[in-house]
Formats: sequence, C-alpha cells, structure tokens
Amino acid sequence: MSSDTSPQQSNNTRAARDAAPQHRPAPDGGSGKGTQSSNTVPSNCIDTCNTRILRTGIDSLYLTYQGHLSDESSIRLTKLKKMAQSTSASSVNLAQFRVKKHVFEVKGNGRHPFAYILEDGTFRIEAAKQDAKQAPLAYAKVSSELLTVAGPKKALKVLKRVVDVLGPVTAGPNVARVDLCVDFLTDYPLENITDAEFVTKARTLARHSDMRQFSGISFAPRADLSARLYNKTIEMRSKNSPRPYLKSLWRKAGWDGEQDVWRLEFQLRRPA
Repeated sequence: MSSDTSPQQSNNTRAARDAAPQHRPAPDGGSGKGTQSSNTVPSNCIDTCNTRILRTGIDSLYLTYQGHLSDESSIRLTKLKKMAQSTSASSVNLAQFRVKKHVFEVKGNGRHPFAYILEDGTFRIEAAKQDAKQAPLAYAKVSSELLTVAGPKKALKVLKRVVDVLGPVTAGPNVARVDLCVDFLTDYPLENITDAEFVTKARTLARHSDMRQFSGISFAPRADLSARLYNKTIEMRSKNSPRPYLKSLWRKAGWDGEQDVWRLEFQLRRPA
C-alpha cells in the first residue's frame, strides 16, 4: 500500500486489499470457488459488499514557485509583518496584503527559510526574502475546498495570479506534496481486516479509534509515500468541520446523509 523504504519499491503495491478468503463473501454467490484475489486478479467484493464510490479527487496540494521577491513586495511585506507583531490589536488587524479579490492576513512570524506567511481561506503562501539562498520565491498550500469545488486547474490559475504579484516567477509550479483521495460507502466491516491481510511494504501500520469506535488505519505515516484509510464522517464530527460543500457532492452521488463515508487517501511527497 505504502512504503517507508523507497518510493520505487512501492510502485507495485496496491491501495488496499479486501479481507482474506475466509472473511470475504464468495463472488459466485456462496460456493467459495473461483479465482482468489491477488495483485493481478481483481476482487469482486465491490459488488458483493454493496460498495459505492462517491468521488475521487485531490484533497491537498502543496506547490513551490521559483523566482525572486520584488522590491515593492519586500517593502510591503516587511512593513505588514512588523504591524502583525504589534501589541496593538488595531495594527494587527491592518496587517493585510491585498491581491485582487484576495485579502491575506500577514503573520507576525515566519518559517525557515520563508520570512513571510500570508493566509486567507483559500491559500496559505510562504514567501522568502530577496537574499534567501536556494529558497523558492513561494511555497503555497491550496485549500481542500477550492480543490474540491473548482478543481486543481482553476485553483492553480488563481494561485499563479497571486504569486505573480509577489515577484517574477522563473519556474513552477512544482509539486511538493499531493494527497489523492477516494470517498466511498461500503457495508463491509473494514475493522475486521487484519494487518496481515493488507498488501504493503510499510513497516508501520497504526489503527485508530474515536470514542472506542474503529475510525481507520495509517500506513507509513512519515514516509514519502503514505496512506490512510479512515472514517471521514467521524473525522468531520470530531473536528467540528461539517464541510457542506463535501456533503453536497456526496448527496449528488447517492449518499443518504446517514451512512458513514470512508476515505482512502494517499500522500505523496516530492521524492515519491
């Protein structure tokens, strides 16, 4: 499924595996005969377990842009960062960097090697100083909502217009991290699948629960290629994040508003 050894070794692993034959409903209706599932022979459990895919997409996207901060942007951001560090609430509230329809809050701190952090509900952009060596002009995170509602192509067009205001872009965007996901419904008791029944080279598998209810599994969480299988509805409740845009898409795909929605998510960092 995922690997904390090497990305090349992970190319032939599968996203997830249905339960072993002793747990899986027989594809022929009960005889138990027929070809068993493997990496080359698909399982029929998606039919027999009443599994429905609601959506697929990009949930998280982190990008870098090569270039240099312009003199004008450097002066503006330095001034706004000092305002954000003020003890006066009115000064902090005025620490805003406006780009077209976007109003970014400028933070009073940075994160090496980025001196400036700008954030609104759509993007989080970290920009480097003019004299920062070997650092990109900008490191940007695109919000999950924008990726879901508008799609990655439109999101990148909007982001590029914002980054262009910071300074001349010489290369990019380059993907620093991307999370690919599929949301689905299933009647299959996923908690019954044992660790040994997943096909993976990951050394670390961690099971999770919420209020003693099984909520998912993490595979190689700190690796360049990792994955999570988790109950998305439980996560949204526990974080008090209803995400109406996501629920609307689920309903259009056939969700009844009550059944738990599960997500399989792969996280790929740049080396992977």
